Amino acid sequence: MVLRARPGRDEAEQAVVHRLVAARKAPKVLVERCWMVELSWDGWLVSQIADEVEVQSEDGASLAAPLQSLGA
Repeated sequence: MVLRARPGRDEAEQAVVHRLVAARKAPKVLVERCWMVELSWDGWLVSQIADEVEVQSEDGASLAAPLQSLGA
């Protein structure tokens, strides 16, 4: 099963995600999730994202699951 985040709704949503990825004072969990969404938008698979973000594939899939259920 291939998990991917849905494409950004519009330029504004994509800008918010990109801004959060670059944020220095945002919570780490939020920054990592936004980073995973950006990587998914770029076509990366869960295992590739997990390697890049340095989490286990199961953790990456479990972090991606709430995003999938929200349609993110």
